[in-house]
Amino acid sequence: MILKEIRRVHQLHDSGCFIACAAMLLGTSYDEALKLIHPERVIARYDEVGLTPEESILRLSAFGLNPNPRPLRQLRNLRRTALIYIRWRIQPELMHAIVYDASRKRFLDPGTLYPHVDEYEEQLDSVYYFNVPELPHRLGFNHGS
Repeated sequence: MILKEIRRVHQLHDSGCFIACAAMLLGTSYDEALKLIHPERVIARYDEVGLTPEESILRLSAFGLNPNPRPLRQLRNLRRTALIYIRWRIQPELMHAIVYDASRKRFLDPGTLYPHVDEYEEQLDSVYYFNVPELPHRLGFNHGS
């Protein structure tokens, strides 16, 4: 488990699902996660901020989260906190990131309050687990959202 309680963070950009998921996993705000993920530029409200899963994993690894890919085809089998990538059937070139909070056994979707777990499972692309419970405290992140 990354934090005792993972707080849902809403994405503020159309392509900001990973930024919001990183904020949830790091225990920080969307704006702070945006600065951490894209420190090289100032980002406007309608800019593209999305990353490929490979880029996302590299960024999380840089923060010490060390995501581990796991084969999984049934989301009901999740037992640990995870970052999940969905590849949209209607637009396979687009992906969406969500977090599974193992402590509360619920999905935290940064784009909607009402996740559709069956649809996620049908379009599941990849799952990454984490093993660093103390990271947000170690880096001194605020836990606000």
